[in-house]
Amino acid sequence: MVSNNSSIGNSIFATVAGSLSLTVIVLALLFFEVGAGIVLISAIVALGYIGIVSKNAKFGYYIFSTLSFAFPSIELYLGVSQFGVILDSILFVTVLTLLFKILSEQNSELGITRFKSFWIWVLWILFSLLIQVINSENVNWLSFIYGIRRQHLNPLGIILLNILVIKTKRDFRQALVFHLVGAILLALIAERQFFLGFNSFENNLLQTPFGKTHLLPGITRYWGGFTDAASSGVGLSLMIIGLIPSLINRQIMKYPLLSFLCFVLFLHAGLLSGTRSAYASFAAGVAVVTFMYVRQRMQLFIILLGSIFYSALRFTSIGDSYTIIRRIRSGFNSEDASLLVRIANRVKLDDWLLTHPFGAGIGSASFDKRFAPDSFMATFPPDGLYVLIKSELGYPGQLFFNTMMASIGCYLLYRTFKAHAFTDTKLWMATFLALFIAARVSDYAQMITFQFPLVNLLFFTLVAFEKFEKWPSVTIFKPKVEAPFR
Repeated sequence: MVSNNSSIGNSIFATVAGSLSLTVIVLALLFFEVGAGIVLISAIVALGYIGIVSKNAKFGYYIFSTLSFAFPSIELYLGVSQFGVILDSILFVTVLTLLFKILSEQNSELGITRFKSFWIWVLWILFSLLIQVINSENVNWLSFIYGIRRQHLNPLGIILLNILVIKTKRDFRQALVFHLVGAILLALIAERQFFLGFNSFENNLLQTPFGKTHLLPGITRYWGGFTDAASSGVGLSLMIIGLIPSLINRQIMKYPLLSFLCFVLFLHAGLLSGTRSAYASFAAGVAVVTFMYVRQRMQLFIILLGSIFYSALRFTSIGDSYTIIRRIRSGFNSEDASLLVRIANRVKLDDWLLTHPFGAGIGSASFDKRFAPDSFMATFPPDGLYVLIKSELGYPGQLFFNTMMASIGCYLLYRTFKAHAFTDTKLWMATFLALFIAARVSDYAQMITFQFPLVNLLFFTLVAFEKFEKWPSVTIFKPKVEAPFR
């Protein structure tokens, strides 16, 4: 009887997998207009991929993650403009394969409904769709189809993928190491650009509008293996924050020299990006870890050092001979040209929203240039995630998104405070909270949260936070011995 049920489950799974593959093939024909030969090869590859993922979930997880890290290079250097769609399709197929596999197994439960991150993102999608319905007259539906992937469906898919694959602390450590290795490779490209110069592809790229934001007076901004210098700077700052546990705890820090070298690499490559929001996000992340995990005496010492550093940058000209220091110091200049442009654009958006309170619709900020060139959003440059949300979803969307982020932050803060001070749970939770806050700071001037490969790290750690709530804690510090930790 059991084997019969199992057979039925396998048949259901095979049927769903086959249907899924055919759906992907049809979509490929419709959207990419590829030849029949390529479709046939794609069908064989898709069926083989689904078969392997159904047997080994981590295969799909790391294939998707690997392609996410390769995404910037493939898009910039190979000119595959639709690779984001392909990558999202791989995520979609991987998640559905895992879901149907679990459903086809006897006495198995999905368990995804127990995760708050899942429900939060479902509510975000539903609320955004409601705004689209209310605002249907102003929505360009082609922009909507392309745009809903990046800020809505893609994050939910990554949340589901991590819920289904990351089941133990060992799985978590493996995934974190993978992200760090990926960041190392991308950072090494920045070091090569700095020490050996740009290659022919990169020189050609700098002759396009891309060069306007990377070849600035007195400074060259190096982007490494990321999509741009801003993503490189913020991404490597976040990776440094992710390194904190391995830098300060002996049980986690199995290879202290390697951890230190990674820290130096990420720091230097991040500075090469010349990204001011990266410096701000790094400072915010370090401040969170300091106040959540450091004794009061050391807190005062760090505050003193931070105040001295800030004062030196804000009120003196010390170090102005160094390009990076001048770049950091420019962030305090209220007359900075980029800041003035940013302010002017946001005033322009506020004026437009007076007659369009629900925004221009999902995807308009990115795709109206292609599908609605005469619209307001086709010429408006969203210079940060919060501005993008506001421009696409109007005041209701802005309020909901900010409330959602604030609620997540408060929950993470509360649970981190509740965790025992000397455990690995406390240390990792404080790190995840720091990553979340750092990303929120960077999103003021960038759109980091939804960009590959950073979107993987941010939603991976969000799910990991909830996992650590359930995993048994391990004491990793000895009270009153391993100062300065609580």
